[in-house]
Amino acid sequence: MVHLKVDTTLTNKTFSIAAYQSRLLGFKDRPLATEFVELPCEVLFADVERAGVELLAAGPTAKPLVEKEGLAASLLRLESVMEQVKQHVDDVL
Repeated sequence: MVHLKVDTTLTNKTFSIAAYQSRLLGFKDRPLATEFVELPCEVLFADVERAGVELLAAGPTAKPLVEKEGLAASLLRLESVMEQVKQHVDDVL
């Protein structure tokens, strides 16, 4: 059985990928432990996949909003849209 380990923490802005094969260790036909032997591993990407990986590796583009900031920004946008709707209704009437 082959095990694939993918480190998605993006240390040094790269994916760390390794492959291992499990091998039973025992004594007199009695299994005692399992050893994981690292295998050579080459990662190949298609152009489309490479673009996605590079985007993920670039990191977040904007700081996530805290809930209060997000709510405040949403309410300001709603107020602006409501003003536009009110102005449009006034113009039509």
